[in-house]
Amino acid sequence: MMKYTLMALGLMAFAGCGGGGDTLTQEQTMQALTAMGSAAGVSLASANSEVTVTSGQVTVNSSATCQAGGSARASGQIIVNASNDYQYQLDVSMTSCAVGNITMNGQLDTTGTFTAQGSSLTLQGQVTFSGGITGTCVIDLRLTVDSQAGRITYNGRACGRTVNVEIGSQQ
Repeated sequence: MMKYTLMALGLMAFAGCGGGGDTLTQEQTMQALTAMGSAAGVSLASANSEVTVTSGQVTVNSSATCQAGGSARASGQIIVNASNDYQYQLDVSMTSCAVGNITMNGQLDTTGTFTAQGSSLTLQGQVTFSGGITGTCVIDLRLTVDSQAGRITYNGRACGRTVNVEIGSQQ
């Protein structure tokens, strides 16, 4: 489950790199989103993870030291119903989290559902960068997967850039 969440976050980060202008260039936007993805991955893969499972619900609290200092924390829950559909909410916060020469402060909130028919994911938050890039990135993205049509769509904004991408079948 977390593997798919990280894949979706990575794909959303990639999709966020096209479109209009902002204080961050397109290259800086890609660097910023890659660094955020790294911070999210580090916090989820941490040895300091606390996972609690109770009757169809998994609660996650995890924190880790970032690659070059600072910290990232992930917390949230996954709920599984009788049909094996998933609903989840995951928050990732970064405090002076340094990845390479980029330092981040902020939070990303993710909510989503996963069913046999498809999935939807919303990623929202704001992260401020210093070091190799300087600026603030506001994120408001939605990912929708239509399993039956074989289509993935991304819509919203990332780092001041409009995202409107469709991948897959055009029936």
